[in-house]
Amino acid sequence: NTKVKDLEYPRQGPEGGEAITTYNAKGGLKVGNLLRRTALFLRFGEIKLLISGQITSDSRALYLRDIRDRVRKAAPFLKFDADPYPVVLNGRILWVIDGYTTSNRYPYSQSYTPSGNRLDAASGLQGPLSYVRNSVKATIDAYDGTVKFYVYDDLNNPDPIVAAYRKAFPKLFTDRSQMPEGLREHLRYPEDLFRVQTDRFAAYHVTDPRTFYQNSEAWAVSQNPDVQTTQTTQTVQTAQPTAPGGPALAPCRRERMKPYYLQMRLPGQAEEGFLILQPFVPVARGTTEPDNLASFMVAKSDPAEYGRLEAYRMPGGRAVEGPAQIDSRLNSTPEYSTLRSLLSREGSTFVQGSLLLIPIEQSILYVRPVYVQGTGDTKLPQFRRIAAVYAGKAVVSETLAGGLSQLFPDLGPPPPTGVPGLASSGPL
Repeated sequence: NTKVKDLEYPRQGPEGGEAITTYNAKGGLKVGNLLRRTALFLRFGEIKLLISGQITSDSRALYLRDIRDRVRKAAPFLKFDADPYPVVLNGRILWVIDGYTTSNRYPYSQSYTPSGNRLDAASGLQGPLSYVRNSVKATIDAYDGTVKFYVYDDLNNPDPIVAAYRKAFPKLFTDRSQMPEGLREHLRYPEDLFRVQTDRFAAYHVTDPRTFYQNSEAWAVSQNPDVQTTQTTQTVQTAQPTAPGGPALAPCRRERMKPYYLQMRLPGQAEEGFLILQPFVPVARGTTEPDNLASFMVAKSDPAEYGRLEAYRMPGGRAVEGPAQIDSRLNSTPEYSTLRSLLSREGSTFVQGSLLLIPIEQSILYVRPVYVQGTGDTKLPQFRRIAAVYAGKAVVSETLAGGLSQLFPDLGPPPPTGVPGLASSGPL
């Protein structure tokens, strides 16, 4: 509300010119009187706040506009996820960020500190932790900055820590029953919490005491096959499961895979669902770390099954190829190697997309997109090919449907398409 209007966007077409607007919301701090302008000048060191003639009695100052800063200022006793995400609801954009209650003094619980690349630097779950609950979903209106903290707790097993905070700050928190239905349908299971849970589950999936003590069936999060060739010499010491008093295990020095979100149908289920997935490999006992797939774990995000965790274990006595082995198989495939050479010519860089593990009924399909990136000022990657691996066979195609037709000839030829990569994915 200053005397100067804000540029919204340049007009297109014959009329040209600029569309102007002004901020019209309740957010911000009024700066109309001299005392407030002086206080803001001392806070930000901006002399124009004192001498500008454009400021009126209705003008407002907007600051603390980063969504992480806003939630931390409002609730400094909570920890927050590293990856906020936007939801479009009723014509407005709401940012959603997961809030955690944590403690390092929970009785009869092992302390845990993530290491290596298991958590991003912005994550609030850096540890040490012996207790963590995702009891709060915070929303921030992208236009006026309004923050709401919804208590999204387990109704059958309530969190005592967030209950204490609600009593201390009754006006800060909102009950989950007041969350808009459309917003509830877009909530996703938090990635940071899933990383912590999968790290712990890698050891504690074992229920037999003797086996647990001997560490004979412990897992580790799968090696990351997406690290480019120039980075493979950089080793990262990552957390791995150990049992109290158990034998020493070989260090996991390769970077671990990050979990990823998928919209897919799990084995034995009739409908697709939105979930997050993390694969596991056996823990090393010697100098060579096993690469075969041991299991994968999912956390569901659809409202009817939100928070449900499921683990799918590979059959005993069979070696199922893991992500690192699939990466090696692709790199040894002549067609893939030739493609890498062609796309790595002067002026361009070969870029591997993330390798995705996709369970289909009782089988595993791996898919990886391939891009080319220029070395000039414009470095926007461009899609070039899809690589797919199934039952030990690796293929490369211009489209996903084309790759599936090569792997599964009974499906018939792929549907025609004029744009690479945009063909129907068929059975998926």
